[in-house]
Amino acid sequence: MPTTRGNRSRARDEQFDLQDIRKDEECADTVGVYLHVDENGKAQIRMTLGPEVQTLTRAMTAILCKGLEGATRRKFWICRAIS
Repeated sequence: MPTTRGNRSRARDEQFDLQDIRKDEECADTVGVYLHVDENGKAQIRMTLGPEVQTLTRAMTAILCKGLEGATRRKFWICRAIS
């Protein structure tokens, strides 16, 4: 599966605590979300995006990965509370 460009893409040898790969019937391509929490409790987030994923989705993915990289559980709960 193709991956996103830059350092937020998933390397094939990385291990993750959670992964969710989906392709909805209405969508043109597949998106994968991968999460690993390291020994310090900080998140490592990676994404895979197929070649047909639209530009807006790619941009939002980059913002999400950059904004949550290294986040703790507290930051995730705060994001959940305000959404």
